[in-house]
Amino acid sequence: MERSAYAFAAGLFVIVLGLGLLAGARWLQGPEMERRPYQVVAKSSVAGLSPYSKVYYRGVEVGQVTAIHFARDGTRDILLDIALESRVLVTVNTYAVLKSQGLTGLAFIELLDDGPLDAPKLPTSSTDPGRIEMRPSLLESFQTVGQGIAEQIQQLAANLNRLLAPESVARVGRILANLEDISTRIDELLGLSRPAFTRFAPLLDQGDATLAEAGTTLRALRDTLELLQARLRDAGAIAARADAAVAGVGEQVSSGILPELEAALAAIRAAADRFERLATTLENNPPALLWGAPRPPPGPGEAGYSGD
Repeated sequence: MERSAYAFAAGLFVIVLGLGLLAGARWLQGPEMERRPYQVVAKSSVAGLSPYSKVYYRGVEVGQVTAIHFARDGTRDILLDIALESRVLVTVNTYAVLKSQGLTGLAFIELLDDGPLDAPKLPTSSTDPGRIEMRPSLLESFQTVGQGIAEQIQQLAANLNRLLAPESVARVGRILANLEDISTRIDELLGLSRPAFTRFAPLLDQGDATLAEAGTTLRALRDTLELLQARLRDAGAIAARADAAVAGVGEQVSSGILPELEAALAAIRAAADRFERLATTLENNPPALLWGAPRPPPGPGEAGYSGD
């Protein structure tokens, strides 16, 4: 009987303890809050992330990851189902970044939004959760940049190895020797040409004086040409006036003198014709000078016509 009572008491204690633990956990969880489903689309690795990982919005815990699975549309995207508190304002400009928790290696999702305050909200529902883009974190950006820098350093090292090869070193040595020889010869050439440069300075001075004289001569020649052009313009004006005068005289001769001269010539021609007829008459009948020209015999129809 005592053994049965002890077992009953132990069982009752275990039940009460379990209920107390459940109540304590529920109390620690806080009041139940409404959550909205969203889906984060990741194109890179999500190592360290697992279901029930925490989700933060600008450093404030606002939800957790509920599931992780691959996209079924043939892409290599990873879909992260998350549940966020309804008080979180998720807009179309909100994006996610994967961050790590120190030395533990566990990861969490950080939601950020650098868009305008009046940006439209991202619609979501249980059947069609709103999609949030995951961008590379600062560490991933450094890794990408570091990989590019490492490749460039590797290429630079290969180029240095080719540059420092024995053949290249020997070639550089020959080039330096040639440069030294050229420098020596240039010094010798400058030493030989220094007297010529010394004699060349007075020539430059004389050249300056000659150029000055040539400038003066050119200016005088320009003045002479300008004077000659002015005289030519005056001669052109005089020729134009002479042409006008000749044209006026020709017009006067054509309009006044020529008609009178033609009339006089016509009168002289008529007088010459009459004189020629007079000379012919006197030659044929000299008495006509006293008695006048004989009258011609009467013609038909006139008085005295005989018809013989």
